[in-house]
Amino acid sequence: YHLQKEICNHCQKKIGLGQSHFECFGCNSILHARCFKPSNTEVINNQFYCKTCKNSVPKIYNPFKALIDQEDDKSDPFIQKMSDVLQNCRPYTINNLNTEIKSKLSENFSMIFQ
Repeated sequence: YHLQKEICNHCQKKIGLGQSHFECFGCNSILHARCFKPSNTEVINNQFYCKTCKNSVPKIYNPFKALIDQEDDKSDPFIQKMSDVLQNCRPYTINNLNTEIKSKLSENFSMIFQ
């Protein structure tokens, strides 16, 4: 009985049984935990993405989600409500956001970023 070992997407070496590893949420590619930092990968919205997939994932700012995920019992209703609002906001990729901003600026639309 022969088990097929996965190959690290970064160093191209086999990943042994029990070795710490990450799997991309987008494409299911896998890499050693030690290869995480040098491979230019990223954790976005509490999920791991490889260097290929990370640019197509819209980033969602939701600091309340981590608080809810850590609590064992029911969380504060206010924190839950804030998390839901942020989680349901329209996400933008960097390219989409830049396009949207440029179109608004051409319409003499003013924006203030804080």
